[in-house]
Amino acid sequence: MVATGDFREDLMYRINTFEIFLPPLRDRVEDISELAEHLLGRFRGKSRASNRHLADDAIATLKSHVWPGNVRELANVIEHATILCDEGPITAAHLPSHFNRRQLTGGRGDSSRTDFAARPGDAGDFSGARTQRRQQTKSGRRTWYQS
Repeated sequence: MVATGDFREDLMYRINTFEIFLPPLRDRVEDISELAEHLLGRFRGKSRASNRHLADDAIATLKSHVWPGNVRELANVIEHATILCDEGPITAAHLPSHFNRRQLTGGRGDSSRTDFAARPGDAGDFSGARTQRRQQTKSGRRTWYQS
């Protein structure tokens, strides 16, 4: 930004005192269970359910997710599951319904795990599949986006 003139160089030197590199959550699979338990503790206080914990199937599902939204997305998923689970452990069934569409396809140690198995037409798919489906059903654009 400084090189293109979009940001003042003197201001950049003032705010750029110390840089911390934090890899994306998809590259820190081993941290997901601890982060999820921490977030669960935060949301558990709001819902007053002290005996709630994450079941093994939920942890496995969380670890296999791509996490394009990083920790914020994880927090939203845990809060969603906390709201849906009335009692007992949180299982994979309590996770959001769209959650299983973005599973990792690469190996666990692969740092280029950005490709995920999602249905054509999902958010992030710019191949025109949504337009093709709309044309196949002969429905208008307004009808398609209201549903």
